[in-house]
Amino acid sequence: MSAETIQCPACRAQFGLQQKCCPNCGRWMAARGFTFYFFWVALSLIVVALVGDILHSGFVMLTRLL
Repeated sequence: MSAETIQCPACRAQFGLQQKCCPNCGRWMAARGFTFYFFWVALSLIVVALVGDILHSGFVMLTRLL
């Protein structure tokens, strides 16, 4: 495998970096840039914040009952 080619994870065919899909099986090669990782980091932080808020609210309600 040279520096200008990549290997398809589905069919293991070799093709150029400029191609957007594998010429052998047709699988699209997704470009994972800053936006991709920013989206998943932001979504993870939102989920963690929501879970933390739910747990905090539950403990507050529990201490009021006791």
